[in-house]
Amino acid sequence: MIGRMEAGRRLYNATLGEALRRHGLLKQSKDWQYTRTISDKKLRGSEFQRLSKEAGFTPAAIITFARHCKNEAGWKDQLGSNVTQRIAEQVFAAMQQYAFGKRGRPRFKGNNRPLHSLEATTNAANIIWKPEVSCIEFGNLTLPALLPSKPQDPYLHQALTNKTKYCRVLWRNVNGERRWFMQLMQAGIAPIKHEQSCGEIVGLDIGSSTIAVVGNNSASLVKFCDTVVQPWKETRRLQRAMDRSKRATNPHCFNANGTWKKGQKFTPSKLYTEICTEYAKVERKLAAERKRAHGELANQILGLGNVIQSETLSYIAFQKNYGKSVKVSAPGMFVEQLRRKAESAGGKLIDLHTWSLKMSQCDHTTEVCTKKPLS
Repeated sequence: MIGRMEAGRRLYNATLGEALRRHGLLKQSKDWQYTRTISDKKLRGSEFQRLSKEAGFTPAAIITFARHCKNEAGWKDQLGSNVTQRIAEQVFAAMQQYAFGKRGRPRFKGNNRPLHSLEATTNAANIIWKPEVSCIEFGNLTLPALLPSKPQDPYLHQALTNKTKYCRVLWRNVNGERRWFMQLMQAGIAPIKHEQSCGEIVGLDIGSSTIAVVGNNSASLVKFCDTVVQPWKETRRLQRAMDRSKRATNPHCFNANGTWKKGQKFTPSKLYTEICTEYAKVERKLAAERKRAHGELANQILGLGNVIQSETLSYIAFQKNYGKSVKVSAPGMFVEQLRRKAESAGGKLIDLHTWSLKMSQCDHTTEVCTKKPLS
C-alpha cells in the first residue's frame, strides 16, 4: 500500500502542476482579460467557460492528462482508472477554489504533507468492498477488515446492510505507527442511533466556549466540549523543546537576532522527530474527544427538535478574538456537524440574520428594540 500511496502522491503533484500551468496561461491571455470587463453576467460566464475549454482547464481535460501520466509511468497495476479519476477531480476542485478566490494556492504534497487516502468512483472497479468475506480488494492486493461483532457494534452492522457506493483506503499516525483504515460510503440514510423530535423548533445562541439551547419545554446553558481539557503546559513544553532542537541542529537557518532565514530548509533530528510524534499524539487525542463531544451535544439538541435556528456568525472572527477558547471548543466545526445531522434527520439548520433581527436588543415582552452599547 505504501507504494500505491507514493504513486498517488506523484500523480497528484504532476496533475496539480499541469493544472496550475494551464490556469496561469488562461489568466494571462488577452481574451480572458477582456472577458473580465463584460458587464452582462450570462455572457461573461459563457465566455469564461469557452476560454477554459479551449485552454484545457476543465475536469475532463485534467482527468485525461492524469490518465495519460498514469499510463506513461507504468502505474496501471498500482492505480486504476477510477482511482486516477478521483485524484484528478480532487486537483480540479482545489484549483476551482483557488480560481474563484475562496482558498489559497494549492500546495504540492511532499514528505511532510503526504497523500493520506485513495478512493475509487464506484464499488465495481479498482477498490472493491467484499462484504461476504469482509475485505477490500485493491487490484491484486487483498486487505482484510477487523470488524467488531454484531453485539459489540449493532450500528455498524446495520449500516453495512446498505449498498456500498464506493470505498476509501487511508492511513493515520497512531502513537508513532502507521495504521490503515477503510471508509465505506453507503447508500441511503444513516441508521438512527438516538431518539429525535421531528417538527419541533430549537433556538441556539452560540458563543466561543458556551452554547445556549432553548426548546419548547426546556432551556439550558452548557459548555462546549467540557470533557476536552487542553494541556497547555504540556503543549508549550513540547513546542519549546521542538524549537530548541531545531535551532541546535540547524544554526544556519537562523539570523543573528534569532529570526528565521527566508527560504531555508532545516534537517530534523531524531530527537525532533520523536518530540513531533509525541506532540501529534496529544493533539490527535484532543481532536478525537472534541469530535465525540460535538456528536453527543448534537444528538441531545436533535432530541429536542430537528428544525434548528441560530444566528449567522463569523467563526473566523471568533478565532481572531478568542483563539485559545476556539481551539478547545471549535464552534464552527460543531455547527457544520449539527447541520449535517439535522438534514439527515429530515430537518434543517436555519441561519438567522443577526443585524436585521436585533435579538439582543429586543424586549420580548413589549417587542421594542432598545439599542445597547457593546460593553
